[in-house]
Formats: sequence, structure tokens, C-alpha cells
Amino acid sequence: MRSARPVRAALALVIAVLGMGEWGGAPAHAVPAAPAARPAPPAPKLVVDGRRVEVSPPPVIVSGRTMVPFRVVFTTLGARVEWDGETKTVTASRGDRWVRVRIGQRLACLASGCMEAALMDVPPEIRDDRTFIPLRFVATALGAAVRWDAAARTVYVDTGSGARSDAAGPAVRITSPASPAIAGPAELRVAVTGSLPAGPAEVRFLLLDPETGRGPVIARGTDVTGTYAWLPDPAHEGLRLLAAVVCDRAGGFLAGDVIPVRLAVRPDVTLAGVTPGQEVAGPVDLGVRAGFLATHVRYEVVDPETGAAVALGDGDPEGSFRWTPRLEHNGYRTVRATVYARDESGGQEAGYGLETEAAGLEGAFVELAQAARAALAAGEIDAERAAR
Repeated sequence: MRSARPVRAALALVIAVLGMGEWGGAPAHAVPAAPAARPAPPAPKLVVDGRRVEVSPPPVIVSGRTMVPFRVVFTTLGARVEWDGETKTVTASRGDRWVRVRIGQRLACLASGCMEAALMDVPPEIRDDRTFIPLRFVATALGAAVRWDAAARTVYVDTGSGARSDAAGPAVRITSPASPAIAGPAELRVAVTGSLPAGPAEVRFLLLDPETGRGPVIARGTDVTGTYAWLPDPAHEGLRLLAAVVCDRAGGFLAGDVIPVRLAVRPDVTLAGVTPGQEVAGPVDLGVRAGFLATHVRYEVVDPETGAAVALGDGDPEGSFRWTPRLEHNGYRTVRATVYARDESGGQEAGYGLETEAAGLEGAFVELAQAARAALAAGEIDAERAAR
């Protein structure tokens, strides 16, 4: 097997308007008065270490989570905070705790380089030109305990070392792969370890760039705890974050988990359809088995004495390629399959190559060549067809 290393690294808001009434005069029937709107609930209150903290603008509830302006809260917790307007990220540290979140993303990095990470139930957002963050998640990440009193609509935050939080752990855990080192095909699987909201309909596995928090969906399915196959993409080599997200039927986030993985893909390629020393006497279905995500395969017949190669064509790495030998293929030959992957820029480069000897072609094609010459002499076929 020869390996050539170059590799090249996917709401609708519907507004209904109902008009009622007539041109001129009173309506034929009285329109019932609309029920009085319920008053909005008061904004949640915040108490830190027993002291009421006035927050402006006030906290809001989003999808059952209390969102607060980040700077006021971090200052109250005694945390050091930084805002990067270009990347829209908030970074905070308190003692040996560290957290970085990004506007509009659920991914939170809990260590420098994102070697430890987690998924938030609600992503940070901007309201009235102020950045709001999920209080419970961020305060807990910085070592504080958080408790919610629904009757008093009050969030209690305790920064003491002995404080206990009422927060439950993640309802979903990634159980496979068990090792963070990914060198070839792997299995993906999650376990439900807590109480999920009603209606889990799909699990999605994503491979995220720790710097941007973005990346492709690498597997998905409706069996939430099922096992899914993953062929790693060589373009994603290095540190990545593997995220598993359980969604409802509308694609809404229910729960998730994330773990760091490091990709160092081996160029494993197996050629199928011919074997060393095989006598080829007619059409052959060639194929490959690659241990990575490939774009296409190029098949060639090579003369081992001169090194000259004849291209047979390109094929699908997950399909078969029909090779119908021609007269010029007679003799001892090798079959070469080069499997291509994409590079990081999306361009195409040389791929991983494999050659398999296919002996006996000369003996197999002597009769074919003689039959072709006889047909040519009889005028049954022309010279171009005989050469084929």
C-alpha cells in the first residue's frame, strides 16, 4: 500500500391578521369585547450572598431560564470579565474557574483552548443593546451555587465554598467514542442520564471548531440512544469538539453534551474486486473501503515495468466501479485506486493510493485478442472496435 499524504480537509413566523367590520353604519352583530390581557409577571429578583442586587435592565425569563446582563452580575460575583465585540464573546474568570460564551451559541468553553466545554440550555443574546447570559449556567461554571424560588420569583446565588446548587446534571451523556483519539471509523452513541422534556424526536452529532463554535452535522437519527457510524474527515484533523444534541420534532433543543476529541486520521484504504495474482478474464466490479470521509476514487491500470498508467475513470467511494479490460491491458498489470479527500480550504488534492497486483491478464486475453483479429479479418468489426 502506498500513501500519498496530501488531503483536503452542512422559523417561520406566521402572522395572521383578521379584519372585521363594514363600510359605514353599525355592524349587524355586536363584536364581543376581548378578554382583558393578563398582567405580565414581575421581573425576577436577584439575591447574591444574602444581598439584593438591583439589575438594570432587569432579568428576563427565556425558555424557563433566567437571563441577566452579564457585566453587572459578573462584577457582583467578583469575577474578571472581558467583552470582545468583534467575535461577540464574553470571557469571565474567578479564581481557578474560567468560562467563555458567544452570542447566539449554546457552546460554552470552560477551559483555555476549550479542552473542557458544555452546552447551555439557552444561548446568550443581545437585548436593548445589552448582552444577556443564562445566570444559572455561568454562575455555576464560576463556582457559585444557584437556587430558584418560584413563589418569590427570586434567584439566590451563593459564592461560599460550602454552598450547594439545585441544578441537575446534563440529561444526556456521550458514551461513545470512549477514547478522545480518533484515527478512523468510530461509533457515536449517547445515554439518557436524566429527565428529558417531553417529545425527544432526534439526536444530532456535530463536530465543532473550538474557536468558532461551528461545524457540520456528522450523524443524525430518530433513535435517540441508537448507535451511529462516523467516518472522520481528514480536513478536520486536530482538536475538535464532538457535540450530541437531542431535539424535539420542531428541531428545538432539549438536552446535549459535548466532549473534546483529537482527530489524527490514518490513510487506511482497501481495494476490493481484484486480489494479488488474480487472472482477470472479463469485466470486474472494483471498489474501495476507506477509513475516512472520501470525495471520490480514481482507478488506474499500471504497467509495473514502465510505470505507465492508464486511467480507467473516477468512482464513488461508497459504490462500485465496473472495469471492462481492453486489449492494451493484456499482460502483467497492477490496479491502482487513489482515494481523494478534501483539504481544509475545500480544494482537491492528491489522495491516498493503493495498488493491487492482478496477474494472468496476458493468458486471459490471448484468446480474446485472437478472436478479435479473426473477426477483423472477416470484416465483422472495424479496427477501432478491435482495439477495444
